[in-house]
Amino acid sequence: MNKMRLKKLFIGKNKTVYKLVETEIAIMKKMCHPNIVQLYEIIDDPKSNKLYLVMKYISGGTLAEKIKKVGKLPPDQCWNYFRDLIQGLEYCHKVAGIIHRDIKPENLLIGEDDTIHIADFGVSFMIENGSDEARATFGSAQYMAPEICKGSNYKGKQTDLWAAGITLYYMALGELPFDGKNRETLSKLIISSEYLLKIKH
Repeated sequence: MNKMRLKKLFIGKNKTVYKLVETEIAIMKKMCHPNIVQLYEIIDDPKSNKLYLVMKYISGGTLAEKIKKVGKLPPDQCWNYFRDLIQGLEYCHKVAGIIHRDIKPENLLIGEDDTIHIADFGVSFMIENGSDEARATFGSAQYMAPEICKGSNYKGKQTDLWAAGITLYYMALGELPFDGKNRETLSKLIISSEYLLKIKH
């Protein structure tokens, strides 16, 4: 990664992409679990403008790519993938003290042994003083929990699990439960739980 370029790209009034990368590195340093992409080494020479993250290579692409290619997944595979996701999240929440905040198929990688690996901790945060409460809105709109859509404070663990549930729905049916023409419409559907249900008998 080009450090100077990342420092010039802003994602908010005072927050650069470089700050996101620093947060992700700090978080991934704490992680060691078979269902989380492993960070092996950081190469950051002060004399160089390049920053290198050496990570485990996951060869199977993303879960999103797989669903887009084959459609809904068989029940057994849904169960196995969901189990891997929940095990990874349990480690994040209970052991590492991390809230992911952007669980979705695009951030779940499939290994050679057909297991799921959680990736992309760029918008994650660390639990402090035992509290996982947050207010800032991050993540993808279609995977957001109702309390986030309302703009109120939310519990990070619960919203991660909500996003995992949306991911399971997507795996099982090949489509998302909530879909609106714009963010406002989508938020209303999520808050009212007006989900799409198209099951072919």
